[in-house]
Amino acid sequence: MGLSKLQNLYMAVVTEHSKAPHHYGKVEGETISLHNPTCGDVIFLSLKYDEDVISDIAFEGHGCSISVASSSM
Repeated sequence: MGLSKLQNLYMAVVTEHSKAPHHYGKVEGETISLHNPTCGDVIFLSLKYDEDVISDIAFEGHGCSISVASSSM
C-alpha cells in the first residue's frame, strides 16, 4: 500500500526542514533550553521581543529529524 499524497507532503516538509532548518542560530535576548530525556533531544530557543511583540526568534541544538523540523517550523 502506497503513501497518500498528504503523507508524502508531510515527509517532504519534515525532510526539507531537518536538512536545512529555518531560523537556526541564536538571537540576543531570552533563551530557554528544552530537553527530552526519553530520546535525548536538546533544543535551545532564543527570542528577542519589543514590548509584547516577538521581533526575532531562533533555535540551536540537536535531535531527531522531527525535532529539528518542528523547531524550524
